Amino acid sequence: LQEFIKEISNCTLNLNEPPYTERYVRWCERTLNKIIIQLLLDSCEGGDIIIHIISVLVNNHSGVLSRVVGLFSRRGYNIESLAVGTTEQNDQSRITLTVNGDDYVITQIIRQLSKLYDVIKVQDVGKFPNVSRELVLVKVEINSNTRDDIMHIVETFRGKVIDISLNSIIIEITGDSEKVEAFIKLIKQFQVRELTRTGFISLERGNRILKEYEEEF
Repeated sequence: LQEFIKEISNCTLNLNEPPYTERYVRWCERTLNKIIIQLLLDSCEGGDIIIHIISVLVNNHSGVLSRVVGLFSRRGYNIESLAVGTTEQNDQSRITLTVNGDDYVITQIIRQLSKLYDVIKVQDVGKFPNVSRELVLVKVEINSNTRDDIMHIVETFRGKVIDISLNSIIIEITGDSEKVEAFIKLIKQFQVRELTRTGFISLERGNRILKEYEEEF
């Protein structure tokens, strides 16, 4: 933040044009956007909320997903996000759930999931070093006044513009929870028409795979 303030001060001293011109105002807006982005990223790190990432390996049979979700609804557990897809074996699927809760609640969830028919392995991947990613698609309304600011945010977060029309664009962002939440907070200052998220998928770092976990309960 101090570096940005110094940069603004230097610009004010060196700029040949009066500071009230449109060029100067636009420059200040872009610089303040950088400050906001960094503050949002910093505020999303090291929070008190613990997100548990539970990976469930199941046989790819009809009704398995409904039984897993039904277990949560019957016991009052809240699923923050859910993603499911086939694995390296076509007859198996991997369900990734993110859940808020203390260790006791997570232990109960894993115990109950392990008892379900067609469930092969269950593990809280979040307690190990892991790689977690989520994909977000956002449709944002644009015009001549907001186009540059929106594109600056997209570039800062290393996003992609995957569709563009006269009045809106669709942005794709992929990243961890801190990056995704910071981007969403910032982009909402503009006119967001639609937003959809895939939910997190996760793999543990290193050589161990989900099938190799020993039963803990």
